[in-house]
Formats: sequence, C-alpha cells, structure tokens
Amino acid sequence: MDLRPLEYRELHGCEIRLFRLIVLDGADLVCELRNFELGKHPKYLALSYVWGDPSQTRPIIVNGQMFCATANLHDALYKLRNMQKESGELWMWADAICVNQVDMAEKSKQVPRMGDIYRSCERVVAWLGYPPEDKAACINLFLEKATKVWALTAGSDDNYTYHTAEGTMDLYQDYGLDAEDCLRGFGYLAAFPWWERMWVVQECVIHEKEPMLLIGNYTIRRLADIVRMPEGFLDLASEAISDPQPWPTEMAALGIIQSREMYHELGTMDDTATKLNYFITGIGGTRKATQAHDMIYGLLGLTNTTGLPSELAPSYETPFPQVYQAYAKYIMEQSGSMETLHREEYHLGEYGAPSWVPDLRFPHGRKIMGVNSGLKKSGLAFSKDGCRLLSKSDFAGNVIAQFSFPGHFLDRDDDKNISANLSRLEEVIVRKAASMRNTCIKTFRDELSRMIIGWLGYGGEMFLGTQELLLDPRDGRPSPPSLPDDQNYPDGEFWKRLNVIRGALWNYTCFVLENGCVGCYRTAARVAPVNSTASKEGVYWIVAAGEPFILQQVGGGCSKFVACCHLEVQGARNPEVDIVIV
Repeated sequence: MDLRPLEYRELHGCEIRLFRLIVLDGADLVCELRNFELGKHPKYLALSYVWGDPSQTRPIIVNGQMFCATANLHDALYKLRNMQKESGELWMWADAICVNQVDMAEKSKQVPRMGDIYRSCERVVAWLGYPPEDKAACINLFLEKATKVWALTAGSDDNYTYHTAEGTMDLYQDYGLDAEDCLRGFGYLAAFPWWERMWVVQECVIHEKEPMLLIGNYTIRRLADIVRMPEGFLDLASEAISDPQPWPTEMAALGIIQSREMYHELGTMDDTATKLNYFITGIGGTRKATQAHDMIYGLLGLTNTTGLPSELAPSYETPFPQVYQAYAKYIMEQSGSMETLHREEYHLGEYGAPSWVPDLRFPHGRKIMGVNSGLKKSGLAFSKDGCRLLSKSDFAGNVIAQFSFPGHFLDRDDDKNISANLSRLEEVIVRKAASMRNTCIKTFRDELSRMIIGWLGYGGEMFLGTQELLLDPRDGRPSPPSLPDDQNYPDGEFWKRLNVIRGALWNYTCFVLENGCVGCYRTAARVAPVNSTASKEGVYWIVAAGEPFILQQVGGGCSKFVACCHLEVQGARNPEVDIVIV
C-alpha cells in the first residue's frame, strides 16, 4: 500500500468521480475510484451524511493510496459495504472522496453539478450515524417496533409524503408503542445532526424517489416513514410526555419532508430570483453549513442557475461576505423589494460588508422575500461598485429617546430590577411620549398595551395591568421578594402574567420619535451604539419595503441600516426623501 496521500486524476468536461468497494471482508476498507462522464456513468448510490469532527479520522485505501475519512464517513462505508455484499457491484458517490477537497477550483466547478449528481443516481442513501450511547436503547427499541408498523402500512408507492399518516394508534399499540413512545422516539431521531445540514435539503428533494435512511443497524426504506405517525399522536403525547423534546430539530426533520413538496410545487416557476430566495430563506430555514458559502451554494442545484449573475457562480476563493452581498443585490434588483432586509439581527459589518447585506449564517438573517413589487415602481438602485443602496423613502422622524430591556430582565430572582426597569420604561418612554402628545398617562398606557399586542402578540394583552401592579401596588400590597410558584401564592396569576411580559419584551428596545410616535425593535440588531453627539437615528418608510427601517446617519449624506422596526404612526409623514444606505 502506498502511504502517500491520495492523488486525484484531473476531471475534464462533465466528468465526475465514482468509487466502489473492492474488498468486502476484513477490517480495511479498500476502494477503487474512477472518472466517468456524467450521463455515461454506471448506476450508483449517492451518499448523504454529516462529515463530523474533521480531527477524528480513520484510514481507508483508495486506488492503493491512503485516504483519511472522517469517522462518520468511515462508519457509513461499512454499512454500504454490507449493502454491496447483498446487491453485487455497487458504485457510489460521496463528496469527501469524489471531490478533491483541497482543490478550490475543482470544488467550485463540481458544486454546480451537485444537483445533477443527486438527480442522476439510482437512489440517495442517507447515513444518520449511530445513536448516542445515552439514547441508543430508546432509539433502537423504537426503531425495532416502528419499522414493523411501517412495513405493514407502506403500500407500494415509493413517493408518498408525510401527509399520508397511515396506520392507527391501535396498530402502534399492538407493537408496544404508545403516543409517548412515538413522540420520544421521533424526537431522539430528529436530534441527529444530519437533519440540520443545508446540503441535505438538495440531496433529499431533487431525486424522484425518497431517500433511504440508515440509522445504526436499522434501515428505513423511505424518508417519509420516519414521520408516518398516526394522526393525533402529538396531541396524545403532549399530555403524557415527561422529558423535554428537541422541538427545533424536530421541526428541521419535518421541514426536510415538506421541502420535497415545496420543491415540486415550485418546479414550474420561471422566476429564478424568487425561487432561489424562497429556497434559501424558506426551505433553508434554520439549517447549518460547515462553510458559510454553502448557505447559498448548497441550494443552487434546486433552481436554474443560467440566469444568475457571475458573482453567484460557486467560488470558495471569494470571501463569503462578498457572496452574500451579491445574493442580496441580485434579489433586490430582480424583485424591486427590500423585504429581504426584514431580519431581526446579525450584520456583517465586522467583515466590511455594507449594512444592508444579511448574514445568512444565522436563522434571523434569513427572511422570506415577498411578492415582486417591480423595480421601476420602487425606485431601488445601486451604485456602480454595488456597495451603496439608493432608494426613495418617507421620513417619519428622528429618535430622541429609547430604552432597552437588559438580559437579566428574564432572571426570576431579580424582581427588584424587573420593577426598576419597568419604572424606567415608564419614565423614558411612557411619560415622555404622553407629554409630547398631551395625553394622560392612563390613556397612553392603554395605547401602548394595544401597540405591544400588535408588535409582540399575546404578551401585550397582559402588559397594561401587570405594569400598573408593579408601579402602583393595589391595597398597599408590597411586591414580594421573590417569584414563587403559582400554586403556592394567592397572586400567582400576576406572576404568570409578569413572566409573559418578560418573555415578550426581553431584548427589545422601545423608542420615541420627535413627534411623539413610539416603536420598538430587536436590541441585538444594533450596528453601533447611539451617540447623540456623533450621529442620529431616524425612522424611514422606504418605498421598496413593507415595514419601517431605522437608519443611522454616518455623514456624507449616507446612512447605515440598523433594524426593521414596529412603529405607531401619528399624523402625516414628512415629504419623500432620497436615502443612501452603505
């Protein structure tokens, strides 16, 4: 065996690489890797998996040379070797082996072909990994019983969806699974990191057949099997379940199933910009990628890339902030809409990117764009260098006072600070705005409560009465020194309401404009702290946006984007102005 690192044979034209395992026994994994022209290739399986810790590797032999595979890929190849023993010759594709990962030029050429690679394979096989030790017994027991139920209810169609929901609770119970077992088992399965990979979306939806899942020693024939629970099991389990469930990851798992439907529904859409943005901000959801570029590149295969600007052609040599900037510019130019900026936080200012560029690495940086508003209609434009965003807007007014709820506002043992912060809100926001509008405090509190309902949902319904109780205890009743359990304190409902308020207002900043208007925005969205001597913040209604924006003046007639905000409008807006966002 040659102990030198694997040397790749160069790819030409539309070539891809495929490998097969040529020794089917023993401890070593021995592979043959060959080049094939895409479209003139043998039948093959495409592997979908998580790389795992890059520092944890195991050697395999490829074309007689050493290749260091991550531990998770190594485990997956052992499972595939067992499949090859049963099915005979089996060619496979896995990115870590078939793409030279140190050749950025080759990666940039192969990434646009990922869609065709997964579309052209015989089947996509997803390796989720082995269950963690502390959950293995529960997961294995669930899979042992659930796979028997799925086999009975599967039918003959290879392409049903999670809506099928065949089987009854009685059938599951016949195999020893109650609603709690189903929800817990699904919750543990959904906690595997595989579900959150950005690349998984493309890998799972693009092929006409549903992927096959390998989990430990179990094989799930179709992806949708994993959520084919009886209708109503979630409701039944919600009352019985005792362990907390990983709901965010469960939603990611369900999202993969739903994304197959979304992809086929959008398949006939001609608008590349809207389709791409919907995939990235909708289907992409809360997913993650090892390389920041892949928050975009990982979904390019789902749309027609021929109409994309050259700046969005995959290139890992281009810094990812530049890729995100090209994406935001393209979406806004094509749609005439700035709704892609309706994000709560996360900017790329530390990388020197313009403030209007969303940070797609984080869920709050990805927001769905609305229906096209038309470029000519909006008056949206960019400078020649693509760094300055120009638009027309209505000026609502400058910010003259604001107050942010600190992080410890959620601390249950910090009731003194809770009272102090609500008192501060009363002084800085409520009394100031009421005075400017010649409105009594009680009337303005009513208005503020209604506004909070509109901004933050049901938490606003509890705001008014609870704030008055804190600031003005009734019947001489002092505020208690701590927050006791509801059932052990006669005024438990009050503290329940208080907790809702803390959850709703935490991490928000309330502000007052010079005309007495009041609004709020996510505190974490701030680009830079307000310094009244150096800069001003103003609220603008931009023609190409559905919500008002807070912009910070930085000199030279330019402004930085701070956040989209909620705003209570009083009276007429100021005349239309031209703005430049840098």
